[in-house]
Amino acid sequence: MAGPVPGPGPDPGAKLARLTDVFLASFPAGPWQANCYLAAARTGGECLIVDPGMDALSGVRQLVDEHALRPAGILLTHGHFDHVATATELAGEFGVPCWIHPDDRELLTDPAAGLGADLAALAEQWFGGTLRWSRTTCGCSTTATWSKPPGWPCG
Repeated sequence: MAGPVPGPGPDPGAKLARLTDVFLASFPAGPWQANCYLAAARTGGECLIVDPGMDALSGVRQLVDEHALRPAGILLTHGHFDHVATATELAGEFGVPCWIHPDDRELLTDPAAGLGADLAALAEQWFGGTLRWSRTTCGCSTTATWSKPPGWPCG
């Protein structure tokens, strides 16, 4: 039976910075209703766009306008097309970088690679034709270094 992992814990005397006003909005985008998020320290400030999937453009634009947000970047949690489909267009429109795990970068140009053969065939039939982006990449950085949690279903 495993016990707690030894190591230094948080310093009980340390002062933690606390945000008193956080802006977080989400909406379901596209036919699979994947959640797209906008997160900011406050309204009227810089924000991150998280997982702008299929048909997310109008929802992102609406939230940016309504809350006077300034996109600073796009975070892609993984490369499935229902999470990244509008990253290219939004990155260009707002002139911001986007970040994706290096293991998922290929999915930006070959979205069907993230699907099994059966689901890829179904998606291509559903959407008509082969799943390909109109641009080769969204200039997403693969220098971000984070680890996928154990059991992460993607990539």
